[in-house]
Amino acid sequence: MLILLLPLTLCVLMVGAVVLGRRIAIWQIATLGRKSEEGISAIDGAVLGLLGLLLAFAFGMAGDHLQTRRNLIVNEANAIGTAWLRIDCLPVADQPPMREHFRQYLEARLRQTPGRLSTAEQPTLAAVTSNLRAAIWQRAVAAQPGCVTPQTGALVIEALNTMFDAATSRLAAANNHLPLPIVWVLMGVAVVASLLAGIAMGGAPQVNWTTTLIFALAVSLTVWAIIDLELPRYGLIRVDAYDRLLEDLQADFERAG
Repeated sequence: MLILLLPLTLCVLMVGAVVLGRRIAIWQIATLGRKSEEGISAIDGAVLGLLGLLLAFAFGMAGDHLQTRRNLIVNEANAIGTAWLRIDCLPVADQPPMREHFRQYLEARLRQTPGRLSTAEQPTLAAVTSNLRAAIWQRAVAAQPGCVTPQTGALVIEALNTMFDAATSRLAAANNHLPLPIVWVLMGVAVVASLLAGIAMGGAPQVNWTTTLIFALAVSLTVWAIIDLELPRYGLIRVDAYDRLLEDLQADFERAG
């Protein structure tokens, strides 16, 4: 809902600011006998330049966040797959229970994917994941003395460390968004720029609705794209295709028996 609400609100505010700005200019003309133009073009240019800078900054940051989230999903899939293969380094008796823990852990991680879980379920599933992580670690440490060599056991421990770190990094990235104050500042500058554009239209017979709507829509659509990039589980820009890496891994685990 936020993905559409903010851009639509911004579009309405920008159009309203243009109309308000033109009325201010008409009031200036009626009160002063003329509309003061001195310094207006410089201020218009500065505000529009600031708006462009903010849009570019926010868009670039949102794009970086999206790519980071994609990369971290790939990293976690690779880390889990590597750790799964290294279970073969453990004593034969410890391998079946360890593989069962891995299946449960991967299922829990998939359920923790944002958008698949309600807010009320998150604490419970987080506790389940934490318990599974502890069980995997304790079994690996207990089985290490039975490995063929200490180095073989160390390979398993290293892979588990990487797997757990990948999960933590992915969770942190999922909660890392463009700071909301930046969005408010961006919207505020857009409204101010529209107000100045309306003042500049004060000498025209009527509001240039075509130009006004194109300007408001262009800025609003850019803000929509920024928000959509920041929420890739809920809008048109998504990372669902990358989730299939973990789902394919889960299918491989099931086929392994």
